[in-house]
Amino acid sequence: MTEIYRYAIIRFRPFAETGEFANIGILATNLVSGVTSYRLAPKRFSRIKHFFDSAGYTAYRAAVTYLRSELERINRELPLMNISVRHDIFSEISRNRESSITFSDVRVIKNSSHIEILLDYLYDRYIGRNFAGNETAESILTKTLRTDLHRHGIWHLKSLRIEDDVVPVTFPLGHRDDSIHAIKPLAFSQKSPLSIFDYGSSWKNRLEYLLSKNKIRPHNILLAIQPPATQDSSHLEAFHLAEDELRHLPLEIVRTPLGAPMNPGIIDFARRVPNSDRTKFFH
Repeated sequence: MTEIYRYAIIRFRPFAETGEFANIGILATNLVSGVTSYRLAPKRFSRIKHFFDSAGYTAYRAAVTYLRSELERINRELPLMNISVRHDIFSEISRNRESSITFSDVRVIKNSSHIEILLDYLYDRYIGRNFAGNETAESILTKTLRTDLHRHGIWHLKSLRIEDDVVPVTFPLGHRDDSIHAIKPLAFSQKSPLSIFDYGSSWKNRLEYLLSKNKIRPHNILLAIQPPATQDSSHLEAFHLAEDELRHLPLEIVRTPLGAPMNPGIIDFARRVPNSDRTKFFH
């Protein structure tokens, strides 16, 4: 069924005098249900550093941290409000004011997708700059997993970022409650055996670090691994070495080959992830 959404692009404008800005997020609401959600760029967003000077980058980190906390506060309050109030809140949030955080004019779009899928598309287009034909194998795998989870009635896994001064990590399918539960798709589509091996090693090191810092807990993370599409023996050997290294971690790991049905282990894991009503309204 076609839905009607309002959305606005969230922008960062550190120097009002120049009027220069960078797109950093999307805010959207369903005109019928009032369900509202958003996507924000990470706190460490290299594009800001390249576009503005160091003072602008410092200001961005403070501004986006404050904005995220405000949106999360609304996340907790929205389920208690009626639909008309939710629409009013969208209008109030997206109203431009004298601030380094500004919004584009509100736009309307018809789309048959759930709001979270629409946000992925809008974020990829306006912030990720991923235009048609320029998607990575891992982004395609992520979208495929998300779509399959939605078909099984699992909607509460959203993009979730773990902030850390050394190793910040974003999980595209996660939920934060008393602890973090998340699915991390890993597509081993790299062009050389060495890059396949290095990719696995880099993620093993990141996850080991997060475990050591208690940012994630054993068995609360699932790695959905897509093997190389090629049958080249050296590529497959590198993949098996990388997979073996990852399996030393106290995490759940399942394979999801290209074009194959979703591994039932992913559904089982997702259904065990705690859910809360508030995530249905504002991510």
